Amino acid sequence: MKNLIISFLAVLVLGFSSCDVVEEPYFTEFAIPETEKKVLLEDYTGHLCVYCAGAAVEAEDLKELYGDNLVVIAVHAGFFAQPVPHDPYLFDDFRTDAGEEWNDYFNVKGNPVGMVNRIEYADGYLVPPDRWNSNIVDALEEQVEARLEIENSFDEETRTLTTTIKTRFLVGIADPVNLMVCITQDSIISGQKNLEPEIGDVPLIEEYVFMHMMRGSLNGNWGEMVTDDNPVQVNKEYTNTYKQVFPNDWIPKDCHVVAFVFHEQTKTVIQAEEAAVLNE
Repeated sequence: MKNLIISFLAVLVLGFSSCDVVEEPYFTEFAIPETEKKVLLEDYTGHLCVYCAGAAVEAEDLKELYGDNLVVIAVHAGFFAQPVPHDPYLFDDFRTDAGEEWNDYFNVKGNPVGMVNRIEYADGYLVPPDRWNSNIVDALEEQVEARLEIENSFDEETRTLTTTIKTRFLVGIADPVNLMVCITQDSIISGQKNLEPEIGDVPLIEEYVFMHMMRGSLNGNWGEMVTDDNPVQVNKEYTNTYKQVFPNDWIPKDCHVVAFVFHEQTKTVIQAEEAAVLNE
């Protein structure tokens, strides 16, 4: 990533307690640092949230801007992610066990809202979309403390993914470090409520395209310790391998493995990585 000054479109969000209103966009400038750091952006969302489609556009713009240095997970959880039985467009249930637990733990009360590397700021972990970019810039400027490598193989006949995560720490970390591994999927078409005409049909986008959707975890709701070493050893490679049989509605070509290591006590993310399920 080149060190340059960019202008981009950011979404302004007013702090409402329920489904927050997305107002007119504005421009701002930031320096993009050249770094191996990779930042995790979690977008907490739901198909009943009428302003979440705008936040998803912001997340996608940021992904395009930062490329491989930004990993995005769209977490469908909480009130606005509840399915509506018998509704032809809103009956899908995109919630996951891990997403629901994260939603409760971080006390998500309204959408759209997100977290950047699960950093706890003075006003808490949760930040509205208008702060995502500046917080990402700050996180990218932090020291690179670990590297992650993901190796995937997929058996088409059994629909089984085998993923190996290799973690190498560049500094010693005294407190316990967890590894979280999950699956995201792009290009899922379903209904999304919407009150922003510039985004799509109002009040419902019948065939909305969901991106970066959290589909499930491969190692529990909070992952597991990378190693029993305490502190972790610098430059030692830790290897963790997981298998996952894909349900029929998980489309391998649209899926990614997302892995991140984080401080078990504070939940702050140290490093993140993602890789396509299929090596095409």
